[in-house]
Amino acid sequence: MTIGLSLPLGYLTGAAETANGKCLSEAFGKPCDCLAELKDHGVGSVELKRFGPGSSADSVLGVAQNIVGSGMRLTLHGYLSGDTAGHLSEDVYPELLPTLGYLRDQQGETMMVVHALVDPDTSCDAMTKSTVRALERLAESIRQRSFPVRVSLEINRYHGVEAPGTTYDSLLGIARRLGDPDIGFCWDMGHTRSSVLQNRLPAVPPPEFLRKVIHTHLHGLSPDGDTHWPLTESSSHIASGVGQLRPFGYAGTYNLELYPMRWGSEHAVREGILGSVLCLREILDKAQEAAGTDSDRG
Repeated sequence: MTIGLSLPLGYLTGAAETANGKCLSEAFGKPCDCLAELKDHGVGSVELKRFGPGSSADSVLGVAQNIVGSGMRLTLHGYLSGDTAGHLSEDVYPELLPTLGYLRDQQGETMMVVHALVDPDTSCDAMTKSTVRALERLAESIRQRSFPVRVSLEINRYHGVEAPGTTYDSLLGIARRLGDPDIGFCWDMGHTRSSVLQNRLPAVPPPEFLRKVIHTHLHGLSPDGDTHWPLTESSSHIASGVGQLRPFGYAGTYNLELYPMRWGSEHAVREGILGSVLCLREILDKAQEAAGTDSDRG
């Protein structure tokens, strides 16, 4: 089982212009030093965030080469566009094309996480249909270009309004409309924990949802319910989620998605990130031990 960590493009290019980037720079120094230290602590994958149409294709490719060259895998936190005329075209994903070609040759299958489309001025049903169209076009474009990319639709947390992708059933409904077995789900366990605490979701997803999980995002919650905090011994929802995935043979990445700028003075950035890695490693080790015990009994 691989531990991953989300990192923003700005930090990895050395720009560090965002609040999260500055936090990471102060905590870990240069990106190359950060990658080396993360690997030493057992991180085997980096998820690239915060890129978009305005990002430099050369910068994205350079970051991908540095990550893969450090001995880690790369996953992508992408995006859907409401413009369904094309996705992996020069007009929509220009910043990714060289990188996807590189990854095809260097690591094979690459995971790309996307969110359902949301527009507060448009009905949930209409945005669901737009999401389905965008996913269909994205999947077709990937096939046409022979990129070994797997698209993973992330479950979002409840923000007070009905929106696509905030419940297990809504993601399953999108999947049924798609009929594409290559598109699965990203189970953001912090998002679902937030929705559970708001009484919007049951704590245990249905088997149909768990069966389609091909990627995960993990983070803790603050005492006030804010998301993307470090993992601690009280992050029982993570151990529960790992245990729920085990019977379905999940063998993908357990990716930590942490936003240190939200923590204030309650958690030091370096200790919060490395402590989360250690906490997750302990959870995964216990899950493997339990799997071994079950196998011995069988």
